Amino acid sequence: MRDENGEGMRVRINFLLCLALAGAVVTAYSPVFRAGYTNWDDPAYTFRNRSVQGLSTANLKTIFTDFSLANYHPVTGLSFAVENSLFGERAAAHHAVNLLLHVLNAALVFALLSLLSGQRPAAFAAALIWALHPANVESVAWIAERKNLLYSFFYLAALITYLRHLEAGGRRYYLCAFGLFILALGSKAAAVTLPLALLLLEAFRGETLTAGAVKRAAPFFAAALLFTALAVAAQSSGGRILTARAPALLSFYLMKAVFPFGFSAVYPYGETLAAFKAAQLFYLLPALAFVAVFWAACQKNRPAAWGLAFFAVHILPFISLIPVGGIIAADRYLYLPAIGLVWALLSLAQAALPATSAARKLAFASVAALALTMGTATLERAKVWTSSLALWTDTLAKFPEDITANLNMAHALLEQGDRKKAVEYYFKVLKADPTQPDALYNLGTLYGQAGRYKEALELLKAAVSANPKNELAWNNLGLVFYGQKLYKDAQKAFKMAAAAGPSYAPAYANLAETEAALGDCGAARGHYSAALNFGFPPADGRLKNCR
Repeated sequence: MRDENGEGMRVRINFLLCLALAGAVVTAYSPVFRAGYTNWDDPAYTFRNRSVQGLSTANLKTIFTDFSLANYHPVTGLSFAVENSLFGERAAAHHAVNLLLHVLNAALVFALLSLLSGQRPAAFAAALIWALHPANVESVAWIAERKNLLYSFFYLAALITYLRHLEAGGRRYYLCAFGLFILALGSKAAAVTLPLALLLLEAFRGETLTAGAVKRAAPFFAAALLFTALAVAAQSSGGRILTARAPALLSFYLMKAVFPFGFSAVYPYGETLAAFKAAQLFYLLPALAFVAVFWAACQKNRPAAWGLAFFAVHILPFISLIPVGGIIAADRYLYLPAIGLVWALLSLAQAALPATSAARKLAFASVAALALTMGTATLERAKVWTSSLALWTDTLAKFPEDITANLNMAHALLEQGDRKKAVEYYFKVLKADPTQPDALYNLGTLYGQAGRYKEALELLKAAVSANPKNELAWNNLGLVFYGQKLYKDAQKAFKMAAAAGPSYAPAYANLAETEAALGDCGAARGHYSAALNFGFPPADGRLKNCR
């Protein structure tokens, strides 16, 4: 006879533990409820991304066939499109979904570790500490990192479902795991590591990997290769290879996980690499210690060995790549790998404690204290991500010369209306990189608006030279020429703006005005009609010379 009462009690306890996880996470991340958009990729993924403004057939086609910000993640794009359809362009909705995904991921971590180990208290402790780790704040509080949360959700669900397949057999769980894997791949290309994670599950359950295990994982490897090819096609940087920085980066992430402080939105490539070179032995020791502990765990502590292997498999893509866009390290790269490291450390600590009542009380108190410490750190870190000004103020306090931070601080100040302060930061950027196109464009635009045409022309010419595909810079260059009644030069600039942005309506409208000033009314009417077709608002007083 089945123990239905015992099963019901187990389900109720698990549910209550998941509620406790949710309560702890929501409390620690409470600052996100008053957070807005940051100016770091959030607009490009949400309200400035035309393809996610609703669920039209054209938008869905774009989401599933085009690359977005040098990535292929259609499931992530679809999630933003659904939210925009339901809630409009409200930052609060995006933050709420991100937080919900993190809560669900914490519950999935609890479920996965419980199934693997059969130790519910240890699994809950690991899920709690992982969920409250401040390294995860970047993934949760940054709207643009939806892809990290979403792929992790499908990824963890796939692992659990595959584990069910290994226990129950049959095709249902296997096919479900494969479907979840495809969704994870469609959320973020980093999901390509799942086939290796499946082999880790197989190895943990048995003494060695069998031919059957490899055969079961083969379709997953095939899908991973396909999405790897898509990721390479999306990235303009080309090949990615293992570099000599891998041991230092491994140590960097180990230390960030074990000593959770000093987090930053940006770790400047040059400064971080210089730190690695200046303290090579310091950064080598944690990597060597990791290898030594892993070897020892393989002999005596299989749960810890699995956790360390899980960490290694999932951190590998982020320590073995030639950096893209100057990114050498990021807090978000710890999101999934940290699960394994937390589990390994708890397994090692559990093995070291005697099986006594006093030891259990000590373990409970230690986990509670650690969770409180982590939660407090997460609460403070989440405040940093509530606005662009808060984010870049924090980053510049750690890396005052970083170009990305200074540039985005200038943008944030400009959005706040503090032009004078913004100009100071733009000049700071140009001092470090005289060809930085965004700084040149914004400074040139500000000078043009102030009537300082000589400086504006110099800066905007440099901006279009640095980035000839910037239709905004070409358009503003044309406006400066037009303001000086240099209509021929303005006409050329507006034509370049239209070529750089074929659907950029202001370029056509300004070109029409310029052609009207030159007396070419036929061309002016044609271009004004094009501007209206591309959404330019009609207004009286246009093309006065052609009436």
